[in-house]
Amino acid sequence: MFIIIALRKFRILNLISSFHSKFLDLFCVCRLNFLFLFPVFFWFYFLVIDLNESNEFIDHQYEKDKLKKKNSNGA
Repeated sequence: MFIIIALRKFRILNLISSFHSKFLDLFCVCRLNFLFLFPVFFWFYFLVIDLNESNEFIDHQYEKDKLKKKNSNGA
């Protein structure tokens, strides 16, 4: 009787430990993915989106300078 109870407890503990190890593996994989993907998104934002916004700003400044030059030559 004692052996059967001990085996059941062992099986339950084994299931809990296997679930716990799978959870930890999943957590580690997610954490590693975040650590590797965060710099990619960071650089994507600053290299693509931020540069695009700065190019729009430069284009706007260029248009303003062109209009100033045109107005100063025409006056």
